[in-house]
Amino acid sequence: MEPALPVVDQTGGLPLRPNHAGQQSASWTTRRVDSPRLKRPEPSADLQTVGTLRPRTSDVVHHRRSVDHHAPDARFYRDVATGAQHAPKRGEDDEVTAWIAEMRRQVAAAPQIYRPGSFWSDLLERNIDMLHPDGICNLKRTVSNNYFNWLVVSWVDPQLRRAVLHWLRRPRLAPLRARMEPVGTLRTMLEDDAVTLSPKDARRYRLFVASIWEYARREDWLGLTERLEEPEVGNPIRLWSRRRLISQDLANSVLECNYAARSGSVRDGTRIAELGAGYGRLAHVFSAANRLVYCIFDIPPALAVSQWYLREVLGRDRIVPFRPDVDHELIASLEPGTVAFFTPDQLERFPDGWFDLTQTISTLPEMPERQAEHFLQLLATKSSGEVFLKQWRRWRNEADGVEFSEDRYVLPPPWRLVARRVDPVQPLFFNQRWRREPAPTLVENRGEPHRNEGSSGRTSM
Repeated sequence: MEPALPVVDQTGGLPLRPNHAGQQSASWTTRRVDSPRLKRPEPSADLQTVGTLRPRTSDVVHHRRSVDHHAPDARFYRDVATGAQHAPKRGEDDEVTAWIAEMRRQVAAAPQIYRPGSFWSDLLERNIDMLHPDGICNLKRTVSNNYFNWLVVSWVDPQLRRAVLHWLRRPRLAPLRARMEPVGTLRTMLEDDAVTLSPKDARRYRLFVASIWEYARREDWLGLTERLEEPEVGNPIRLWSRRRLISQDLANSVLECNYAARSGSVRDGTRIAELGAGYGRLAHVFSAANRLVYCIFDIPPALAVSQWYLREVLGRDRIVPFRPDVDHELIASLEPGTVAFFTPDQLERFPDGWFDLTQTISTLPEMPERQAEHFLQLLATKSSGEVFLKQWRRWRNEADGVEFSEDRYVLPPPWRLVARRVDPVQPLFFNQRWRREPAPTLVENRGEPHRNEGSSGRTSM
C-alpha cells in the first residue's frame, strides 16, 4: 500500500493540513520559491485527496520535455551563453504556423466529440502564444513546460522527494557529480514574463533530473539509457550525468517505454498509437527501441510541434506528415521505422484491432467526461494487444466540470488489468496496463467454449 502523501502544491508549495471537517485547507497565498522570478500559483479551494493542490484551470501546467558526448568543463561554461535562446528561424516558424492552421481546420470540421473542451480550448491558444516570441527551435524552453516537464525546485515537491528516496535506496555518486549549464530564459503558463532559475533552484532541479536518470538506468532492461542522449533539437536545459546529455523527459520516456514493453508487444514491426504526444518525446524513445510503426493522434499546436520535432530528430524520411485525407491506402502504406501524424478524429479511420499497443499519458482528465469515455473506449477498440494508461490518480477539471479518479479508468471484458503501479517519478500519477484476452476457443471433445479464468472486467468510465 502506498504511503499517504502530504498535500502540497504541485509546483513545490508548503504542506497543507486537514481542517476539523476532514477537508484540506487552502488558506495560503502566493509566495516566493527561492527564485524571486519563479512563483507558485494561487490556489483554488479545491484540493486533491492524493497529495496535491488542484490549481485553477488557468494555472494548470502539465509539464510534459544527439548530441554532446562529453561533460562540459570550465571553459565550456565560460563560453556558453547563460541559457541563451536560439535565434528563431522564421522560415521554420512559418512552416509550423501553416501546419497548425491546416490541423485546426481538420479538428473544427470533425464531429463535436473530437473537438477540444473548455480546458484545452484555452490552453491551446496560450501554447500558440508561447511559441511566437521564441520560435519552434526553443520549444524545450517554452511549450514543453506545459506537457510533462516539471520545474521541480522545492524539497517538498513529491517528485523530488521520491527521486531522493530512490537514490537513498541505492546511492551512487553520479547524481551528485552531474553538471548543468546556467539556466536562463524559461517560459511557463504560471508567469506572463520569462523566468529564470536561481542558483538554489538550479541545484535542486539538477539533483532531481540526475537522480531520476540514475533510477531509469537501473530499470532500463531495454538498454536505452546506454544508447540515447537528450537531443539538442528544441534547445533543452543542458544537463550532463555520466558524460551524457540527459533530461527529465528522456528519463520519464525510458521508464514508460520499459513499462509498456513488459507486455512483449514492443518489437520490430509493432504498431503503436499514442493519443496526446506533447512534442513527441515518447515517440523518439520508442523509435530507438525498435523499428515499429508509431502513430501520433493529437490536436494542434502539439501535433505540429511533434511533427517538426521528430522530423528534425529522426529525419524527413522517417516522417509521414499530417494530411486531411486518411484512407485505407495511406494506412496500408505505413511501414516500420516511421512516425505518422493524425488529428484525434482520424483514429476512427483505422481498422479495429489494427494497433498492437495504444497508450496515452496525462490526457483524459483534461477532457469533458463524455469525450474521455469515448477516447478510452476508442483506444481499446483499436488495440488488439494492450492499452497503457498514465494519468492523474485524482484530479478535477474545473473548466469542463468533471472530476476523475483512478477507479474510473476501467475497460470491460475482454480486457483485463494485468499491471498497475504508482508512477515511480510522479507519485500523483498511476500506470496501468490492460490486456485483451484471447477470444474463447472451442474444446473439440465437448463442443463447449473454453474461457480463460481471470478475464472478467468492470464497467468502463
